Amino acid sequence: MSVARPLRAGGASRCGPMTRSAFAVPASAYVTAVCVIALFGYGTIAPLAARLIDEGAGLSTLYRAGVLVLVLSSVALIATRLRRPLVWALMPMSAFMLLFGLRAAENAFVRDLPVYVGPDVLFGFLFGSALLPAIAMAVNADRLDDGAFARAMSALLVVFLIGLAFNLEALARSSETRLALGKVNPIALSALALDYLLFLMVFADRSRLVRVLSLLAVPILVLVIAYAKSRGPLIATVLALIVLFASGRRPLIGGAVAILAGLGVFAALAMALLRLDLFAGTLARMRLDGGSAQIRLEQWRAAWTQFLDHPLFGDRIYETAFGFYPHNLFLESLIALGLAGTAILMIALIIAGRAAWTVLRDPAAPRFAVFTALVLVKALGQSMVSGGIWGHTVLWIAMAMTIACALAARRPFGGWSR
Repeated sequence: MSVARPLRAGGASRCGPMTRSAFAVPASAYVTAVCVIALFGYGTIAPLAARLIDEGAGLSTLYRAGVLVLVLSSVALIATRLRRPLVWALMPMSAFMLLFGLRAAENAFVRDLPVYVGPDVLFGFLFGSALLPAIAMAVNADRLDDGAFARAMSALLVVFLIGLAFNLEALARSSETRLALGKVNPIALSALALDYLLFLMVFADRSRLVRVLSLLAVPILVLVIAYAKSRGPLIATVLALIVLFASGRRPLIGGAVAILAGLGVFAALAMALLRLDLFAGTLARMRLDGGSAQIRLEQWRAAWTQFLDHPLFGDRIYETAFGFYPHNLFLESLIALGLAGTAILMIALIIAGRAAWTVLRDPAAPRFAVFTALVLVKALGQSMVSGGIWGHTVLWIAMAMTIACALAARRPFGGWSR
């Protein structure tokens, strides 16, 4: 397929060059939809699946395999040439994930250690849901479209809201305890709800559909965040907003202030009319002397002690005192791969951080690129207090996409088209 210079007259913003054929628009829409599904699809359908399906382990594997097929088909459909700067930029991230996978294989198959999760789940997420989609979406970043991105995200948000509607009884029970929808992790639900709030904030001034959807979605998303009672995603989102304010993007800063003001008004009304203790309980969990926070601190101390026993190349992918990952990206890297592997991770994060700053500071950057950069910052912040390396699929995909878009912004033969 021939590639031409960006078309600057009319059309939606794109990250890089477009083809002029009639095939370009539907292909771009397809690739954009696949990108959104790879990022947020799994978490979005989880509430609906938890309500309609009793045992979803097999269907979870089938879903991940289906998404991987879509991702690989999108690369074959577009047939974009993999540029050398992108290859070099993605190499540290890819090398780190491959090394972690090798350590996991060594633990599970060579030493027969009691790894906390089955190899099919670990490798399915690490490679099938993270590394391969991350590389594919980075390759296809040139073809993503703001309008298609807004429509695809809006459609997923509607599916998410429908899934919550099917779980009204569980939501009502959560007012007394903590949000639990079957096997759905409340931290993951809160993180996803905050991702959707970031999406509404970034695209509100560009899409009438998003503005209309915000009227319905924002109150529900805020209630999900309150019911989940999870501090990690909230802190990570605040970090992303701080980076946004520091970048000086005036239009988005104004939108962020408006969204935050609206959320404040809604929270005040909800606290007055609904349940003051519900919101107070969420705020109370921000303290570091609570039960879960103390467990995290103990896990981190144990992981640090374990790292000191094998400082150069690491030993195990899990922390032995608790038999689980330590809920901290750097500590998990240190115990698994030591200083050598963590140095590669640091290089990858430096490249990604510079890329995110490039995108956020570029006034011509498409909104999907800005949103992805904010998601990257948020996911990185969340990885410091929750989750494991193999499960941070959003982090790795957002990292690769942000790097690709930053390279497109500096590309001499086009850059962002307006």
